[in-house]
Formats: sequence, structure tokens, C-alpha cells
Amino acid sequence: YKAHELFPWDFAAGSLIVEEAGGEACTMENTPLTFFQPQSIFASNKRLKQKHFEGLK
Repeated sequence: YKAHELFPWDFAAGSLIVEEAGGEACTMENTPLTFFQPQSIFASNKRLKQKHFEGLK
């Protein structure tokens, strides 16, 4: 799942659900999410996340 310029209240609960299910959520730059400003996010299972960011290099 990719989404751009979301406010923290748009992704906080969803990122927790993804992480509790064994997935990962991060910024589009592959850095940890912060909940103090709008940001673009990427959330998926760990294998797909790794392949996604390897493909961008």
C-alpha cells in the first residue's frame, strides 16, 4: 500500500495493524514513521517491502 501526504491520524491505526500482523510500515524513503507531520507511507509484508526498495536503487 502506498499513499502520499497523509496526516498522522490517517495512518497511525493502520500502521499499527500492519505491524501487529507481521508487516512493516515506513516512509517512502524507507525511514521509520513519525507521527508529528504529514508524510508519504509504504506498508506491506517484509518480503515485498524489501523487494520494493531494492528495486528503487
